[in-house]
Amino acid sequence: AGIFIGIIISAILSRLLSPKDFGVLGLSSVFISFFGIFSELGISTAIVQRKDLNKEELNNIFSFTVYQGLILAVLFFLSSYIFADIYHSEILRPICQVMSLNLFFGSFSIVSGALITREKRFRFLAVRNLTIQVVFGVISIIAALLGAGLWALVISGVGGGIASSLVNYFTKPLKFHIKIDSRPLRSIASYSFYQFAFGTTNFFYRNLDNLLIGKYLNMTELGYYQKSYSLMLQPVDNLTRVVS
Repeated sequence: AGIFIGIIISAILSRLLSPKDFGVLGLSSVFISFFGIFSELGISTAIVQRKDLNKEELNNIFSFTVYQGLILAVLFFLSSYIFADIYHSEILRPICQVMSLNLFFGSFSIVSGALITREKRFRFLAVRNLTIQVVFGVISIIAALLGAGLWALVISGVGGGIASSLVNYFTKPLKFHIKIDSRPLRSIASYSFYQFAFGTTNFFYRNLDNLLIGKYLNMTELGYYQKSYSLMLQPVDNLTRVVS
């Protein structure tokens, strides 16, 4: 269902917006994905694997992810000036600054999302993803029709990400501690570190082409390339995710 709805929404937006808009958003998404690796640090996979973590240990890990998300959101906000200069795209700066909200709100979802997955609540996750996809897809189409341009895509990406994080958190609420006990983090470090290392390596393997096209060609070419590539990956990604 997600594949078909995604293709329909994408097809409509592709008629309303320019390839350059998709290129700019695609490049912004590459940058925030890199920062997201440092936000996640393989923690969610480690929580699924470690079923003996008690409530207090989970609260400490959650508190760490919130601090981590806040720091990374600020760094990403400030880095937007560097990204805009490197790629000679002024619009890239405010887009990245708004998208930094996803890093902060995403930190609320890491532990909660892992607990939902650990409990194998896949029906809940499917309904959540599909509802958010439809709601924010429709909102982005309306925004595009009203002349929002590139911001129509940003509304969908940022709004959907925040909504998903909040749903996870309120489904599995955790308590924030100002002072963090590092022992639970050390207990999962040996597992999460290798997940983080793989994620970092895989990021460059999957995204170096986008970084180079955006730099040495232009945003319009990147928009065409990313849209073609993402359509090709739709069945592959969804099938492998089920197996995963």
